[in-house]
Amino acid sequence: VGEAAGNFACDAVVRVPPTLDRPGWAQALRQWGDDTQPELWIPTRDDDVCALARLAADVRLPGQAVVGSPAVADLIRDKWLSYQFAIEHGLPAAPSATALDSALNLAELHGYPMIVKPRCGYGTRGTRLVFDAGQLTRVFATGDSWIAQPFLNPAPGWDADLPDPSLGMPLWYSYRDPGQYSVVSVIGPAGQVALIGSTLNTMVCGRPERSVRIADPLLDQVGRDYAQALADAGWRGSVNVQCRRLAGGRYAMFELAGRMAGGLGAREVLGM
Repeated sequence: VGEAAGNFACDAVVRVPPTLDRPGWAQALRQWGDDTQPELWIPTRDDDVCALARLAADVRLPGQAVVGSPAVADLIRDKWLSYQFAIEHGLPAAPSATALDSALNLAELHGYPMIVKPRCGYGTRGTRLVFDAGQLTRVFATGDSWIAQPFLNPAPGWDADLPDPSLGMPLWYSYRDPGQYSVVSVIGPAGQVALIGSTLNTMVCGRPERSVRIADPLLDQVGRDYAQALADAGWRGSVNVQCRRLAGGRYAMFELAGRMAGGLGAREVLGM
């Protein structure tokens, strides 16, 4: 994207077709790789993770692509496949549903509000808080591919700053979430797992506004278990396990990411 604000910080910028144009994107990157001979290929968007995994599987790239198999890239990106992977491997995960009937059943069991988001979305784009069965039904009726999850263990007073719809909608508004836990690991080329560390993040507009280092063996173990299961399945590179803390101190994964996320710089500052 030529207008991207971060372009100025790069040593070089190359404009390529979008990842949706798979042949054009792949050809552009292959040509750039032949000319430049990079040592590492590092994806920084969720779309790049899947596209780069496919490219690295199809052709021999110069250097090392920081990704694993395309199949695992797809299950990391698709929140429903991530949930199924977790259940199959006995890993803790937020209960999830992709059909309206199942979502309504989850709501009966856990109560409202519910979190509803695109199965393959990122950066909280399209994510909604729904407060009753009518809203839940209307979201699923749009025909898009949704996944619903309970709003697990929200912070006390979480709804104090929600806008009052009787007064109209604010022109700009973002829910502030102080309860996102994140565990980051790296899986090396031979499948070895290295834990980077855990943070508690305050999320605003889908970005970590504040990160605090967390030393909790239970949380670290969740990250290690996910990374090991993904390594055994063929993943390489970054693993970001995003969790909610449950009553009693346990943790449940609600999303996975297979890339170096935006909080990487903060983690380095925190000594990880």
